[in-house]
Amino acid sequence: MEDALINNGWEQSQITKLLDYDATKENIKTQLTDIINKATSNDYILVFYSGHGVGHSSLISSPEIQDTNGDENDGYDEAIVPIDFNGNISSLKKLKE
Repeated sequence: MEDALINNGWEQSQITKLLDYDATKENIKTQLTDIINKATSNDYILVFYSGHGVGHSSLISSPEIQDTNGDENDGYDEAIVPIDFNGNISSLKKLKE
């Protein structure tokens, strides 16, 4: 992904990567907050995530997180799973808060 971005005009300084043990809940929150705070109305933000997640699907076995604010058509929130996930599904919802 990094090569594709650079080949399409993105600067190395515009790319933030969290790999393996750096992809903790706190690091993800910190980096996303930093990116959002630095962005202007003319900027594009691309978030590319490759890893584990949870959601709702009738086709596969996946932990479900009930939508509590009514913003999901299917009634379930989706979440990424950071490297330091403790097995408590409710802790994933706090990442978006």
